[in-house]
Amino acid sequence: MKKTIIQSIVVVVLVCLSSSIGLAQEETAGELSVEKGVICLDVIDREPIGVGDIFPKEVPRLFCFTKVVGADKTTSITHLWYQNGLLKAKVSLPVNSASWRTWSSLEMSSDKTGNWLVEVVSEDGVALESIVFILK
Repeated sequence: MKKTIIQSIVVVVLVCLSSSIGLAQEETAGELSVEKGVICLDVIDREPIGVGDIFPKEVPRLFCFTKVVGADKTTSITHLWYQNGLLKAKVSLPVNSASWRTWSSLEMSSDKTGNWLVEVVSEDGVALESIVFILK
């Protein structure tokens, strides 16, 4: 019971954080933005498959798919994968046109259950998007 309440509180905090990051994005990111950011089971033909926000612990791998728009030159974004508030992976991805789809993935396992957050940041460190999900 306590664990469920704590998990619920963590999700609420992450959602609130996501909302405040979105406001900061509008003020500081300029033209570069994330048009679409989702967690999914796979990416096929540059499209996310099996999009969700709660996944079973048996899933072998999850993908963070982002469609970035507005780049006026070649740049990059970074996916920062956090599990229960701890940074677990940092993946730098190129952005080579004004409309660019890209993704990173992370192997999952039963020891990686909990609350997750993938923060998408620009080359200069500006938070562009936050995506929250749970591995149960």
